[in-house]
Amino acid sequence: MTSPSQRSGAYPPPSQPKQCRSILRGVALGPITAVAFLAILSFVLSACQSPLQTAANASSIAADAVGQAQSSQAISSAKQICTFTTAIENRQFHSRIGTTNMLLGPELSWSTQGQLAASGSKTLQFASATNCQMAASAQAQTMHSVSWSPDGSKLAMLGNQALDVVDHQGHTLLHRTFAQLQATIVDDVFWTSDNNKIIFTSDNTSIPNKFNSSIKSINVPDGSNLTMLWALPTNNLPFVLSADNQTVGVYSIDPATKKPSFAIWNLNTKKQVSKLSSFSGGPALSPDGSLLALDQTNQIEFYSTADGKPVGSVNADKRTANTILAWSPDGKYIARNTGAITIYDVQAKKEVAKFGQVDAQHAITTLAWSPDSKGLVSASGPSNSTSPQATVQVWALN
Repeated sequence: MTSPSQRSGAYPPPSQPKQCRSILRGVALGPITAVAFLAILSFVLSACQSPLQTAANASSIAADAVGQAQSSQAISSAKQICTFTTAIENRQFHSRIGTTNMLLGPELSWSTQGQLAASGSKTLQFASATNCQMAASAQAQTMHSVSWSPDGSKLAMLGNQALDVVDHQGHTLLHRTFAQLQATIVDDVFWTSDNNKIIFTSDNTSIPNKFNSSIKSINVPDGSNLTMLWALPTNNLPFVLSADNQTVGVYSIDPATKKPSFAIWNLNTKKQVSKLSSFSGGPALSPDGSLLALDQTNQIEFYSTADGKPVGSVNADKRTANTILAWSPDGKYIARNTGAITIYDVQAKKEVAKFGQVDAQHAITTLAWSPDSKGLVSASGPSNSTSPQATVQVWALN
């Protein structure tokens, strides 16, 4: 990933990418918007999928996408460092494809100072990533997104009705309701590299399958200068944002045919860069925004965001309701959860490590990388419990 000084744009990018966590946050959606997305996804799942056509220049494009990352020891195994527990929720979501039970959270984020933030059901915990020793714990509203600032000094927390920023001990620095942010729903938050701004995606309607979305920014910690960065066309939903805050994946629905589509836009120019002819599964953008990963039923497909063309794929275990994708901050690997956690080498298009296996009565709900791409924190819990406890595990990747 290039340094901030090497990037252009009005807003400095964060120094580490946003991590995929629970199923809702893994696709960058809040609980309300997620229901709308499940309805969209049912259109895709009901259609026949054509086989992926591998482009002739797959190797060169994939190599270019990860070749700029700093060299480090290749990942081949994982070792559990420590564990702790937190409360989570089990909810049902209804869509055209039926009723789905999903474990929500805990939301996890790993700071550059080696501190873990875990937001479970009405609890917020801070723990050491070295030994899981609890540094602080407090009651809080149930969060569906937590994200450390690049310097690890502040934590942004997104609940159902408000955006909060706290320090590393949980003391409130900023509180803004969605109404104060001029939004009905706020779906996800992203820090800029100077630690002084938060970029967030929002929507101003609660009507199912109708989107009035925008991307805004606000100063931290004083909450000043609420700025509209982009008001998207009607029925366009910002779904994923790259770590450099420049590439946006956007879902849209054709009002005549009701068919969904997926396109790549540049946030600075507000212009469409490319469009995928077909898609399904949860998308995840590489940290530099050059590659889009799509989680299919039994494989991960990679597309160039420059032209929307496929650049290769890798076989994977069958996707589950809780499966998410998480790019490593250096862009070299992608993590995926099913009944176990699997790490894939993006350039080599192969599985390099599998660990953290759970039984059929449990599900892995959350994944978050360490800022240096040498560690991973995960959470798992019982699938059918009404008041489940999640086990948070910290892994060293070797």
